[in-house]
Amino acid sequence: MSKPKKVEKVEKIEVNTEIKNKSNNLIMENKDQKTTIRNLEEQNKESLSALEILQKQMQEMQSAFVKLQSNSESMQSENKHTFELKCRLINGVSVYSPKREVERHIEYNKILKLDEQEMEMVLKSSFVLNFLKNDVIYFVNEKDYEKCKIYKGERSDLSDEKIINMVTKLDSSMLTIGLNKLTREKREDAVTHSLFYKIVELENSGVLHGMPHENRKTIEAYFKYKIDDARMLLANIAKIK
Repeated sequence: MSKPKKVEKVEKIEVNTEIKNKSNNLIMENKDQKTTIRNLEEQNKESLSALEILQKQMQEMQSAFVKLQSNSESMQSENKHTFELKCRLINGVSVYSPKREVERHIEYNKILKLDEQEMEMVLKSSFVLNFLKNDVIYFVNEKDYEKCKIYKGERSDLSDEKIINMVTKLDSSMLTIGLNKLTREKREDAVTHSLFYKIVELENSGVLHGMPHENRKTIEAYFKYKIDDARMLLANIAKIK
């Protein structure tokens, strides 16, 4: 009966050893898992930190780009030139590009503002260039003529000073010569119209008191219209406006 007892004892030892080995293995696996989890947590922290840094850098770059774009637009706006035009025709005049992409009306004695692109486009219409050369429409800023390649030698002068000197200081024969030169012997309708009504306006303002009576008669004969009638017409137009 003693032999079977020895076998049972050996089996128990083997079972206990196997359980102990499994337990040790589980403990090692658990340690490995904990280490793995801890490593993953560290990596996750590093990834989150790197992501936060990247997001911050992206925000800073975006902010810098917006600021740079804003500064660029501001500089372009500051460098953008504006042309200021006025008109000598009492009814004003419309200026436009050949295909009418740009079309603006200049009222008499009012300022019309055009940017560089608009000015470049309206100058493609030959009548606009002609009106500028004949001083029917004119730049407020003298330097703008050079920007548009219109030089003094090819420009007429319908300024107040020029007209006052003509009608008050020239004799009637020289006055006729001067009027013909400006109007190209009345072939330039817009100039003829502008010139006469400018004389009437100056007469209204009282600056032509020194004009000789002969010159007044010469002007009325040349334009075939009485100055007093024109003054009444201007007064009626002013009431309508």
